[in-house]
Amino acid sequence: MIKCAYQTPREICYAVNDCVGNLNLTPRPWIFQEPNTCHWWLVPSAEWPAYKHGKLYFGWANDERTGFLVGFHVEKGLGTSVKAVYPKAKGLFMEGDWHWNRFLLSLDDGSFADRVAALRDLESPVIVRISGFYVQNPTDYDPYSSLRKPDVFTFEWNRESGQFSLRNRELHIHAIERLNITAIDELVRELKRLNQNPWLWVDIHVGIEFHRNQVSAPANEPEWNASEMWRRFLQHFRGVLLSNGT
Repeated sequence: MIKCAYQTPREICYAVNDCVGNLNLTPRPWIFQEPNTCHWWLVPSAEWPAYKHGKLYFGWANDERTGFLVGFHVEKGLGTSVKAVYPKAKGLFMEGDWHWNRFLLSLDDGSFADRVAALRDLESPVIVRISGFYVQNPTDYDPYSSLRKPDVFTFEWNRESGQFSLRNRELHIHAIERLNITAIDELVRELKRLNQNPWLWVDIHVGIEFHRNQVSAPANEPEWNASEMWRRFLQHFRGVLLSNGT
């Protein structure tokens, strides 16, 4: 893991936003009433909710809040085939402009994996976290609610070999019973399988982890600031994952 001098996702979010140049990203907290403890996004739009956009993500790496996960967040919403069932629900159904569609294409054509493999001098494994849950009533549904407990699969992605290893699995509602992923083609296959379920909401976080507590971190552990987070990791994916990036 890498050290950083920040204490909250909010701090990292605003510090990175100062490094992104003219991308015009909008900082957004997960819970507006708890901005100093929740995770944050940088959204390539002032639109809210921002489900359809690819977003930079700054969150906790674990429940104990001893570290951070910094990377990207892409969401699969509800399929348009169930739109007629809930005509009053808005913004939850995947149209052609959802970034999820672009993300699947970048996985299918290999461009996303190529960018991961091309990273140099990265002192931490790439983490891929996939979570899913069912939407029962879209008319009053909030995918960002802090009360929901999704199923979560956390993988480590070896950049050189292109192989995945399962680090952790948490099954709360059994919306996603299994994810058999050891290589990029299997990741593509499994996400396409999940994509076929119009009722399933899926979140994907791709990032690297950082130590929050510098005191307890190993003395020889590298340390990054926000500029290095942007320059050495985040900016390499902006054309793939940010809706307005190239």
